[in-house]
Amino acid sequence: MRYPSFCVANLPKTALLTTLLLCAFCPAHMLNAQPQTPSGQEKQTAGPVPSTVAATLNGVTITVAEIDKELQRPELAVFVSQAQTNPSSLNRLRAGALNSMISRELLVKAAKESRSLSAESIDKDVATFIDSQGGKEKLMPSLTAHGVTWEKFTQEITDGVRLKHFVENEVSPNIKVTDQNARVAFDAKSDSFATPETIRARHILIRVPPDATSEAVQTALETASDARKKALISNADFAKLVQEYSADDTSKKSGGDLGFFRRGMMVPEFEQAAFALKPGEVSQPIKTQFGFHVIKLEERRPAEPPDFEKAKESIKRGLLLQERNNALVQKIQELKKVAKIEIALPELKVATENVS
Repeated sequence: MRYPSFCVANLPKTALLTTLLLCAFCPAHMLNAQPQTPSGQEKQTAGPVPSTVAATLNGVTITVAEIDKELQRPELAVFVSQAQTNPSSLNRLRAGALNSMISRELLVKAAKESRSLSAESIDKDVATFIDSQGGKEKLMPSLTAHGVTWEKFTQEITDGVRLKHFVENEVSPNIKVTDQNARVAFDAKSDSFATPETIRARHILIRVPPDATSEAVQTALETASDARKKALISNADFAKLVQEYSADDTSKKSGGDLGFFRRGMMVPEFEQAAFALKPGEVSQPIKTQFGFHVIKLEERRPAEPPDFEKAKESIKRGLLLQERNNALVQKIQELKKVAKIEIALPELKVATENVS
């Protein structure tokens, strides 16, 4: 029932650069991506012919196909989908992807030239990551299904490890965040550190398709009502009723448990009904865009005022990441000044200037 509340048009250009750059160094994207189509062809977005040269970096070409492949990462799927019908948004996305590709290549080159990290240390970190994912034997079936070779996979991990150490040891080695820094940030926006009221609920979903007939809707309502009647019986096992009735396969695995959530995380009808319950109560069937829900409230946590001691470490991590990001962007600009970069497509040249 959660739904996105963001739009690519609202994403700041600096956030877009950082998101594309950092996501590109997360090897997990290769395991979460959609498998290749039977034909082996990459899904294409609207625009120029894939083989068109979009840019060159120090004499090496970057094609539209390579940029679009960059945009196929799962974490960018929402943005790409929203941009398909808006040429300017799509150009901005492509420009962001191109910008991150250029930045990444320049950073990796600089990291490879650095002598601050030994090959043995890099190999050790790569091996640790692979072991944490279950090892080569466990990873290979998923990689093969997605058309990724072991060599490509390990190369991306190696580049990511090398870049991580390069940023920490050379780009931003002396950045420190103190408790006082955290206190200033806390006082500036103390309200944002308050803990909102949260609840934990289970639910049974009786799905109703958007094009369902009135008879089908009535049948679904009757099924939901029947499930509720059984839930109201003394000592009824709601988790078992979930297995019997619910069409929500995701929460079904945990007995319908949705975990803790605050206001604004669920669709309005569901939220209103869930927050109106007391622990142990079961709602009437609630109609949403997904169908009818029978909700049982398990637990409620009251809102808490801002607490600096609780928020301090989180604030310090955020400030450190922000300072490292600023140093990283500055380093990228320095590397770009001495690189030979040519943008061949006019529409990307204009958009790239806006995300640089």
